[in-house]
Formats: sequence, structure tokens, C-alpha cells
Amino acid sequence: PGLMRQVVAEAITTICGYVSDNNAMVRDSAMWTLSVMCAEFSDIVLSAQFLDGVLGVVAPTLQMDSGMTCRGAAVIHNLCLHFDDDDDDDENGPKNTNELSPYYEGMVTGLLAVLDRPDVDDHMRHDTQEALNRLFGAA
Repeated sequence: PGLMRQVVAEAITTICGYVSDNNAMVRDSAMWTLSVMCAEFSDIVLSAQFLDGVLGVVAPTLQMDSGMTCRGAAVIHNLCLHFDDDDDDDENGPKNTNELSPYYEGMVTGLLAVLDRPDVDDHMRHDTQEALNRLFGAA
């Protein structure tokens, strides 16, 4: 596990660069990889070293074609999974903030804009609503 964590940490920036590649298949694969990294190694992605860069490449994907929009929603959804069983509550109850807090408004706005798009399809709608549900739960 330690070696894989190191590989993920070394690869995040490179993978983020591939999100803007000219080849649609490369962009799609990069976003899929980011979504898996967010699900399996959320603590690494949520670190101050990487979070701004990851969310910086995800935000524009919410305005792209259906496939990229769904991948962007999956990244947000999977990052929010990190907070499902948040054991960091203190004696006064849940914490008021987490690593996603500074980005919350932008993510909600971006996801809601997807639902208002004239080209929104069932897949986009479903993935976007799932991401919103997780985001609200992580707030």
C-alpha cells in the first residue's frame, strides 16, 4: 500500500495535465483515473498539495460533453465519500469545516449549472444529482 500511495502522489499532477489533452480518449481516461484516485486515495487528493489543482481541472469538465461532465461529477462524488464516516467529530458534534469547505460554493454552483444545461441527458442528470447529494452530505 505504501508504494501505491507514493505512485498516486507522484502521478496526480501529470494525470491532471492529461485532462486538457487534445485526444478525447486521453481526457476521458485521465478523468476516470482521477475519480478512482479520489475514491481510493482521497486523503492524498484532499491534501493542500493537490486539492486546488485537482478541483481546478475538474471545474471546466462540468461544462464539457456528457462523458467529461459525468467524470467531473464522479471526482466530486468520490472526494465526498471521504467524509461519509467522518470520525473527526469532537465532543461538540460534527466539525463545521473540512478540506472541501473553501470550494463548496463553486462546486454546488457548477453542479447546479449542469442540471440547467439544454443538452443535459439522463446520465449527466443522474451523476450530477449523486454528486450534489454527496456534497451536501459532506458539508
